[in-house]
Amino acid sequence: MILRKIDINLYKVIYTNDETGLINSNPNLIYTTDEDDSYSGYYTLDVNGKYIPDNAKELEEIKSIKLQEVKNSFENSLQHGILNSSLGFPVDNRRYLDKNDKDNVQGLIDLNIPSVEFNDSNGNFHTLTLSNLILLKSEMIQDGLKKYQDKWNLENSIKQCSTIDELLLISTQ
Repeated sequence: MILRKIDINLYKVIYTNDETGLINSNPNLIYTTDEDDSYSGYYTLDVNGKYIPDNAKELEEIKSIKLQEVKNSFENSLQHGILNSSLGFPVDNRRYLDKNDKDNVQGLIDLNIPSVEFNDSNGNFHTLTLSNLILLKSEMIQDGLKKYQDKWNLENSIKQCSTIDELLLISTQ
């Protein structure tokens, strides 16, 4: 028996009865299914008159876990970052308290010498000019900015999710 049908989201039909066909004793709790019954779930009416997933607490807990995963992955990328430089070799691009490779490159630039031997992340040495070092520093800055942008995009995607299924599709690694 269908008491009330409400179109909340496109392609979703909301019913005030549960799967058994019995009328739910809570008028603020509704059951939803899509046209082909591939998705179903319960929603409750909040104080603002908005329907929210009945599992909203679980949704927020999973969001919190996902956001922590993003933070951990981001911090790991800063502590163990490797940049594939346009100069043709990999460069450590770590940024944390006792290791800041960009600052080390800046220190070499500050020496203002025509060339310097530079040790890449594989332990191979390369002769770099002052202009090579400036380019390398620029690439390191851009790499750091990309890491931040990726982090912010992931965080925003997680915060925008309205279902657990949407959250589970987001990879935080």
